[in-house]
Amino acid sequence: MKKIILAAIVAGLAALQVSAQQTAFKNTDIVGTWESKGCETFVLGSDTAFIKRNFVFTTGTWQLKYTIFADPACNVQLFTNKIIGPYTFGEAINSNTLKVTWGQTAKFITAHVPDIQAALNQAGCGDSKLPINTERDISITGCMAFGVINVKDYSQEFDILKLENNQLFTGLRTENMNIEKNRPTKIFEFALIKR
Repeated sequence: MKKIILAAIVAGLAALQVSAQQTAFKNTDIVGTWESKGCETFVLGSDTAFIKRNFVFTTGTWQLKYTIFADPACNVQLFTNKIIGPYTFGEAINSNTLKVTWGQTAKFITAHVPDIQAALNQAGCGDSKLPINTERDISITGCMAFGVINVKDYSQEFDILKLENNQLFTGLRTENMNIEKNRPTKIFEFALIKR
């Protein structure tokens, strides 16, 4: 009889765990466009960047455009990177946070000022004949001078995603997120708002 009761308790706990995982949000909850509230500060190692992000989600694909600015007020655009691909949700970490894998099938870069355009041309990043404010496809070549690895060698990233109070949060970026053990464990403090 004790074994039966113990088995029932274990089964009940397992059901609660599955139920908790099922309470995490679904891909239909994020469909649409999500943008930075304002200018964000991002620090990786000794580098500081001022950015604005724009995500567009369908139920199975994502697109991220992030623009790097010269100033902390995000008034002077330097360049924009765009990444496109499929995404998949993994297990729930809690009721509002889950693991996500960002597939990367296409990558683009856009120069907004002549100095960045010259740097892209010198580094061999995309078509050097394209004018400022025109997107360059760097999916095959990447653009290592700007930290963008081609889609063959960097085809996915492991991340976390949190949806809380109508705000979406990604994981705090780490290096080499294409390796699952480098999946972030902390949330990036800046929220994305649905437009």
